[in-house]
Amino acid sequence: MLRKVIEHPQSWRDKQFRKEFRRLDRTAKESCSKDLRELIAALTSDAHPVLDPAFRKWRPSAYRSSKIRNLIEYPLTGTMRVIVRFFEASPEREEEVVVLVAATLSHDHARLKRLIDRYKASLSDTGGTE
Repeated sequence: MLRKVIEHPQSWRDKQFRKEFRRLDRTAKESCSKDLRELIAALTSDAHPVLDPAFRKWRPSAYRSSKIRNLIEYPLTGTMRVIVRFFEASPEREEEVVVLVAATLSHDHARLKRLIDRYKASLSDTGGTE
C-alpha cells in the first residue's frame, strides 16, 4: 500500500528557496531534483520514514527547531535540507500521511522555523492534511 505524500501549500513557494534554487548551476539543480524525487518515492512506501533502513542514505533526524512533533529533517544533495511532517495512522486518520513542509539550500534554520511556525496549526496533530 502506498502512503500519501502531500506538499504543504507553501513548501516550494518560499521566495528565498526559489531564489537559491535559481542560482544553482544546471548540474546542481538536476542533482537536487533527482535526490528529492528519490526521497518522495521512498516516502510513498509503507516503510517507516526514520527507522526503516531504506532511509539511511538520507540520514533522517528529528527536526527540533519547532514545537511541532514528528518533524523529520532529511539532508539531501549539498546543503539542501527537506523538512517533512509524518502523521501516523490513528483513529482520526486511517492512513499514514507525509507532508513536505519546507526546504532550504542555505541551511537557514531561522527561516525554516519562521515558515514552520507560520503554518503550525495545519501541521499539529489535530491539523488538517487534506
